[in-house]
Amino acid sequence: MEPRRHGAANVLITAAGRRTSLVEAFATAAHARDGSVYAGDVDALAPALLMADVALRTLRTHDPGYVADLLDVVERHDVALLVPTIDPDLSILAEARDAFGALGCQVAISTPDFVRIALDKHETGQVFSAAGVRVPRSWLPPLDSVAGLPERLFV
Repeated sequence: MEPRRHGAANVLITAAGRRTSLVEAFATAAHARDGSVYAGDVDALAPALLMADVALRTLRTHDPGYVADLLDVVERHDVALLVPTIDPDLSILAEARDAFGALGCQVAISTPDFVRIALDKHETGQVFSAAGVRVPRSWLPPLDSVAGLPERLFV
């Protein structure tokens, strides 16, 4: 599939991997707005790359040039929305979202603080509980005694 003209509806999906349905859904929405979907992955044989208008090889998340590489893609292809799909990307892209914003690209991500909390299940429970959301009780090891634990647990 040939890329459509550059415009505000271009989307970049990182670590596309096997997320074929996700790429297809964004393609449907982008095409309706005369945009294109760019899918990136470190593996040139990632199945979701076949569903995109343009397939890109990207650097690994922890490569020192990862963000600069994505910024280059965003600028060259007039990408308006970047969609990360894997946990390791979240902290890095949350910290860099202003750099993407300066190029007119919104990153589909929460604030760095919220990402940090959400990546920690125990802290997520504490924050939600403090906000009045009912959450199951949780504990962190080491436990002084198991005597106070309920009979049934999820581990």
